[in-house]
Amino acid sequence: PTMAFVRLQEAVELDAVLEAPVPVRFLFVLLGPSSTHMDYHEIGRSISTLMSDKQFHEAAYLADDRHDLLNAINEFLDCSVVLPPSEVQGEELLRSVAHFQREMLKKRMEQERRLLLEPKSPEEKALLKLKVVEDEAEEDDD
Repeated sequence: PTMAFVRLQEAVELDAVLEAPVPVRFLFVLLGPSSTHMDYHEIGRSISTLMSDKQFHEAAYLADDRHDLLNAINEFLDCSVVLPPSEVQGEELLRSVAHFQREMLKKRMEQERRLLLEPKSPEEKALLKLKVVEDEAEEDDD
């Protein structure tokens, strides 16, 4: 199979494909033989699950290349909990999963906060280093 994840420069309405007039900015194209043992429908469902996640959706908009997109998929998977339908046995299991999911979301938000504070350019790194040196000098004066 061959796959392509396409981000359009401008949103378009695909009237012939969708029931409602929704602007489409991303396309996922999957081509492969019909005689394969692969379930193409499930791959499509997986991509739609990714796109329904706010953080992944934003990362897909900002991705510059394949590497950025794969990192976004890995970040999504790191914060995902997969429960096979046959193993969901009662509310107690779901409560424990909900607690685990909250912890994962806290971890994800903390990582995002750290990334926002991290200097991106060499200039930002130099300014941050200068500020640290100035702060240390002020502490020595006290």
